[in-house]
Formats: sequence, C-alpha cells, structure tokens
Amino acid sequence: MFKKNIKKISTFFIMLLILGAICLSWAHAQKNEEKTSGLQVSPVRFDWDMNAGEEKTGVINLKNYDDSPRAVAIEIEDFYVTDNTTEAKFFVPNSNHPLIAYDVINWINAPKNIELAPKEGRDIMFHVKVPENSPTGGYYGAIFFNTKMDENPDNQGSKIAINQRIGALLVMAVKGSEPIIRSGEIKKFGTTKKIFWNNPAELFIDMYNSGNLHYKMIGTIDIYKFGSKLDSINLVPRIIYPDKSRKYEESWKFSSWAYGYYTAKVELFSEDGAIRLSSQTSFWIIPWKTTVAIIILLFIIWLVFKLFSSKFEIKRKEENNNDTNEQKL
Repeated sequence: MFKKNIKKISTFFIMLLILGAICLSWAHAQKNEEKTSGLQVSPVRFDWDMNAGEEKTGVINLKNYDDSPRAVAIEIEDFYVTDNTTEAKFFVPNSNHPLIAYDVINWINAPKNIELAPKEGRDIMFHVKVPENSPTGGYYGAIFFNTKMDENPDNQGSKIAINQRIGALLVMAVKGSEPIIRSGEIKKFGTTKKIFWNNPAELFIDMYNSGNLHYKMIGTIDIYKFGSKLDSINLVPRIIYPDKSRKYEESWKFSSWAYGYYTAKVELFSEDGAIRLSSQTSFWIIPWKTTVAIIILLFIIWLVFKLFSSKFEIKRKEENNNDTNEQKL
C-alpha cells in the first residue's frame, strides 16, 4: 500500500513538471512573437570597396511581420558621422551643402514603392553606379523603408497611425585618380585620474583618422605592474571616418589590495593590418576602503598594546611597592 502511494505521488509530480515545462515554452514563444512586429531588414549595413566608374548590385531582405499588408515607400539619403560619436546624421543635400561633393543619392537606383502582404518577406534589389570622375574618398548613403502602422491593431476604439522608418547603411570606399591614404594617430591616451581610490580605473583613447578613407580599428589595452602583464581589455571594433576623431572609453576593475604604480599600453591596428598605433600611460591605485580598514586595524592594535602596556606597568609598580614595603619590615 505504501509503495502504491509513493508511485502515485511520483507520477503526479512528474506530470506537474511536464505541464510546467509546456507552460514555460508557450510563454516563451508568446514573448518572442510579441517582440517581432512591423518591418525588419537584413543586412543593416553594406561595406563596399569600389573604383570610380564601377557598378554593383546589392540585395536587402525586407519582411513584414504584421498580420496586415503594408505599403512601403523607399527613400535614399546621405549620412555622415561627427567627431567622437557613432550616431549617423542623415540628410538630403542641396547645391550649397558642404558635403555635396560626396552626395550618393543619385548613385543608387532602387524601387520607389512596394506592397508587402501579411508575413511576407521579399528581396529588394538596388543598384549602385559610381561616377567616372569621383575623387578618392569615403561615400556614405542609406536606403530607408517607410510605412504607416496602426497603434490599435484590434480595431477597438480610435486608431492612431504611426510611421515606422528602418533602413540599411551603404558605406563605400571609392578609389579614384588620387592615391588612397590610410593613416591615423592616437591624439591622447590617458586616465581620468592619476590616483584611483576606488573602482574602476577609467581610461580613454582619442583616435584620429588623418587619411582619406574610413577603416575599422581593433585593439587591446594591456595593464602592467613591475613589467608583468596583469590583465588585457579587448576594445570593441569601430569604424573611424576620414578627418574624424573617435573616443574610446574603457574601465578596469582592480582588487581591494591592488596597491601600486601601474602602466597601461594600448595597441590599435586596422582590420587589414596597414595601420598600427601604440601608446602608454601610467597611474596609481590606492584603494581607500582597504586603506581605512588597515588604519582602523592598526589603531585597534595600538589601543590593545597601550592597554596591556598600562596594565603591565601598573602591575610592575605594585610589585615594586610590595618589595619595598617588605624590605622596610
């Protein structure tokens, strides 16, 4: 009888576990389904090396994840990146724009409008032709897909139409009649403080592209003490645009006992290995919490020593007085 009850209880718990797993899977699927809506593009970036006069065709996959059809308008714009930022600034230039010489809007040929059925995915072809007389340099454009979506898809109450705008970046390195110049320099590599009392130690790099083409930089920051490497920080790969600066900000967490003088060495190199840069800086670490704890501990030790010294001195004086009294008697 006891064994039968144990078997029933075990079966009950197994069924509960299976039911719980099914519920979790369903909830996860629902969550993923809720996340995916509207339009999505892939890829979101094209990096092309081209020559003046060259032509090239690209493909963007556009998918409508909604349950209703979407009318999509396709627009082309230029973009640029300012100093010390990764944010692209999109614009449609006029004849007076300072970057009109690098305008790529007329280079790109793509459909103007398309219709997507519910859940439909489609490959969108676009064609790029670089003019024959284009000077050597970096040229940057974007293909945008615009659509309107209903904020209230259940048809309950009033509807609000909102615009969705997504796109893909087109980053082109064009070789014209002028030579390609790939160069750069580390303007400054240092720390935000010379002495770090608490975590983390903060480091920064000011990198400048002095060439006429963009390139991707990768690298590391190595931390040394007494000539021995203690740690290494891998830098996130970043695109450095011509005549622009890019600032890296990194932090290094040290232990509570990491007292001492440290040296940080940075090594930066372009993805093709043509550019290699290095620099170093130094700093002190004096963890204040550990320092305060040590001071308090030393103070306690000193107090205990004084207390025992005082008791020993009193006891010694009492013994001397007793010896003196005995001698008088």
